[in-house]
Amino acid sequence: MARRVCRAGGCQKTLYGRIDQKFCSSTCKSRQKSRERRAKAKPVPYVRGGGDALEGILGIPGLIEDLDSGAVQHFEAATLLKLDQSSVSRAVAMWRRLHQQEVAAAKFVLDPEIAELLAGDLDIPVRDALASANGDRFEELLGILADRFLRFEQRFFKTKRGPYLRRPFHRRWIIAILRAIYTGGRVQILSPPRHGKSELLVHFCVWLICRDPNFTIIWIATILKPTAVNMVGMVKSHLEHNTELVGRVLPADTTFRPSGRAGSEWQSATFRVAQQDRTMVKSPTMLGIGRGTSILSLDADLIILDDIENHDSTLEPASRASTRRWHETQLESRKEDTTAIAVIGSRQHPDDFYGHVLDDDQWDHIVDSAHDLECEKDPTNPSLHVDCMLFPDLRSYGWLRQKQRSAESKGLGALYEMVYLNRPRPEGQLIFSKSEIEQCYNPRRGVGLTDPQGRPWPTLPQDLLTVAGLDPSPTQYQASFCWGWSPETEKLYMIDLENRLIGGISPAFRVIKDWKGNYFLSHWVVEENGFQRAIRQDRDIRDWCALHGVYLEGHLTGTNKSDPFFGVTSMVRLFRERRIDLPFLDGEARDKTLLYVRQLLNFTDDKGRVTSRGKSDLGMASWFPMKVIRRWSSEHEAAGDAGHDGDLFPGLEAMINVPDGGWL
Repeated sequence: MARRVCRAGGCQKTLYGRIDQKFCSSTCKSRQKSRERRAKAKPVPYVRGGGDALEGILGIPGLIEDLDSGAVQHFEAATLLKLDQSSVSRAVAMWRRLHQQEVAAAKFVLDPEIAELLAGDLDIPVRDALASANGDRFEELLGILADRFLRFEQRFFKTKRGPYLRRPFHRRWIIAILRAIYTGGRVQILSPPRHGKSELLVHFCVWLICRDPNFTIIWIATILKPTAVNMVGMVKSHLEHNTELVGRVLPADTTFRPSGRAGSEWQSATFRVAQQDRTMVKSPTMLGIGRGTSILSLDADLIILDDIENHDSTLEPASRASTRRWHETQLESRKEDTTAIAVIGSRQHPDDFYGHVLDDDQWDHIVDSAHDLECEKDPTNPSLHVDCMLFPDLRSYGWLRQKQRSAESKGLGALYEMVYLNRPRPEGQLIFSKSEIEQCYNPRRGVGLTDPQGRPWPTLPQDLLTVAGLDPSPTQYQASFCWGWSPETEKLYMIDLENRLIGGISPAFRVIKDWKGNYFLSHWVVEENGFQRAIRQDRDIRDWCALHGVYLEGHLTGTNKSDPFFGVTSMVRLFRERRIDLPFLDGEARDKTLLYVRQLLNFTDDKGRVTSRGKSDLGMASWFPMKVIRRWSSEHEAAGDAGHDGDLFPGLEAMINVPDGGWL
């Protein structure tokens, strides 16, 4: 006879009683019946965190208030919504916390000092000044915003030795990034290492988030993602653990870190602050990724590229091309009209990503060297080198010399120049010869048209036609250069130049008016790439020029810079044949001429591509008017004037009738 066993699951005891006996005991019978009832019943879902349960409760008008007051029991709501009772309890607790925070936020008023530092009152005036094309007011407000941020940084961020040391160049960086944020522009900041750029940007990101919790940032570092994660972690740490900052910016018992289930959005590489309006913003507050990462589904108000190039990424042409390709296919595809891109780093190779950005007219640029490239002080006396250092408080001349000696001892002198001076040594040859330029010095003439007594310089022809070039820049040196051309001698005479740090519309307007009165100058050639368009579009400048008969001609710089006939190289023959006259009489004339010559010697020719290894704004400003002078020369030749002894620009006759859009 077959052995009978208890039918309760898991029980294998033998049954010896009646034939219809099913269980070995009442306990097994009760357990099995319970299992069968649970199997027939629909399972009740368990919701972690309470977020989804809260959404369901809020979908029934008045239910959350009844649960809070006790008019409805938690088990009753759980039965109604078909949820686990503990999920309802957590949802009610979450609602109570959120409700308390909302009440506290409604009553919270920022301290006037903190409100001033966050500068929320300046946002609308800045945008109004930008919309009305009031360039001077716009730049003034950007400066005020930068000053507010720097005060915010001094207030809430400290080192072991006290507040962070800041120099004027740090303020210039912040103004440049703010300009990009408000205009949806692009800015590149090239700085030597260890000059405080990463810490400054971390604090700047904290300030931006405190000003506007809906502001979103993507931080991109080298191909090693941990670098970007570290920067995001520093921002997140300040928002979470800087108790003085949080206590002054947020209401009591409120944090930037989301509570409950939303805490999963507070991770090492990305986070979303609790104050962000999720109905308006789909992106996290901040995200850190490595160069080369796909970002096709991401959006941001500010994209920071921090040291995306290093020695390894620039060793091979293929890796350098890969960085540029990623920038074009990935990064630029995420840029909206309102998205700002800020690149900050140090040069790593003459053909690195930074060098290609320098040649792109869509970008604004700041290029800082640890030591002034034009310093002529005794290199053996470090005590003399203070004002010529970028950051003398922390990176002294002695510190820099140690870096230089260390690099040169290893045969890496070029690497030192590239990294710390942001002056990569190109493989091409110098375009201009110093000796050929020096033969054009005129020790009998100073700057301007007349001597200090108001008498015309004897060596200046009386038939001079004047024209000037302007290379505008709101962040770097703004260069103006005035030529005089004589139909009689067919020579160019340098009349004056100006090289002003931090240009813009007002300085440009001033020099246009000054040179009109001093040099009868009525023709300017102004570069119009990027920001420079604002010069010719400014209403005050246009009205004044129309009233006083001054013509502003635009100039677009592109591959024409490298053209052998009409590019920068076309000026080489003028120096070689002494068709250029440079004033060299007194201290002012020598200083201005030598400044111009130093910049000319920065131009190089690398396989037909004209580039610059340092400052070149004066060189560019002196080249812009060449198209006007070519026209004058061709008109003079066509008129058959006596005294013509050769073409000022060889090859001009064959190419004078270029189609529309050509060089002339």
